[in-house]
Amino acid sequence: MSSTASSDDEFRFGISGRPRHGVELHPVDLSTWHDGHYWAPIISSGCLPTKADQSWPYRFQHRDSVWIHASDGKWYQGNVICQPKQGTTSRGKGLWWCVEFQMARIGIRKWCAPLNGDIKPYNHHTQALVSTARWVEDSRQRQAWEAINVERSVRR
Repeated sequence: MSSTASSDDEFRFGISGRPRHGVELHPVDLSTWHDGHYWAPIISSGCLPTKADQSWPYRFQHRDSVWIHASDGKWYQGNVICQPKQGTTSRGKGLWWCVEFQMARIGIRKWCAPLNGDIKPYNHHTQALVSTARWVEDSRQRQAWEAINVERSVRR
C-alpha cells in the first residue's frame, strides 16, 4: 500500500502521515535494502555533515531522538516512531522515517528522508549545527524534549 500527501497537510491537520510533494512510500525489508552509492564514500571517510540541511545518509532505530526540519524552516527535536518506508528522495531511492514532534504545542507526525537533509540524529554534532544555524525552536521546547529523552533512556 502506498501513500501520498500535499505539503499543506502538516499545517491543515496538525499531523502529516505522509511526505510532502506527493511522494509514494512503500514497505521495505531492511535486511535486503541496499542504501546505494551515496553511503560508500561517507561511511569509509567517517564524514559528518557540515551544514544542518545537508543530505546525509543515516539509519535510525525506533524511538531514536532526531532533529527534524519542519515546513516553517525551523528544526525541532522529535522521535522516530516506526519502521522506515522506501520512496523517492532528492538523491533517488531512499528511506523515509516517520517522526513525531511538537510545533507550537501541536503534536505532529512527518515523514522525512535523510537524503533530503530534513532529518538528523540527535547528537552533539548535529545539535551544534542546528543551533549555529539558529533554526532551533525556543529553549523551553528543547528542555522539554531533553527531559522526555532522559526519562525514556532511564526506562530502557
